[in-house]
Amino acid sequence: MLLCFCNSLASAKDIPRYGIFVYSDFCTSSISGDLYGNRITLRRLIDGDTLIYEYTDGSTHVVVADNLMLDPKSGKINFEVHAQENLNAIVSGQFSNDGGSLTAHGMLFNEMATVTLKLTMNFSTPIKNCKK
Repeated sequence: MLLCFCNSLASAKDIPRYGIFVYSDFCTSSISGDLYGNRITLRRLIDGDTLIYEYTDGSTHVVVADNLMLDPKSGKINFEVHAQENLNAIVSGQFSNDGGSLTAHGMLFNEMATVTLKLTMNFSTPIKNCKK
């Protein structure tokens, strides 16, 4: 059923009102097997929109984002992350026209970089090794 929701993301300029969309750049170290990267789960349900942000800093952490602002027509998204003590970030992003990726700026531990997260369609696919 989750895959059906993801398939309905046809265009970022018209993000469906309901569904669960997972964007990720998670990868594993070929040497240590450690997980690196970020994953965003956008839940657009009857009771409103919620964003779950997962990040790694040696271990994996999960945070529910605050102040989520999503413009379905333009495909722009903004949210705040408050993790651990004094670890905060304001993230802004743009969905691609086809909805297949989310380009974000301000991610934890990578605040100055622009990161592209790909829409996850097949949850049984193993996480790829990190590029060097």
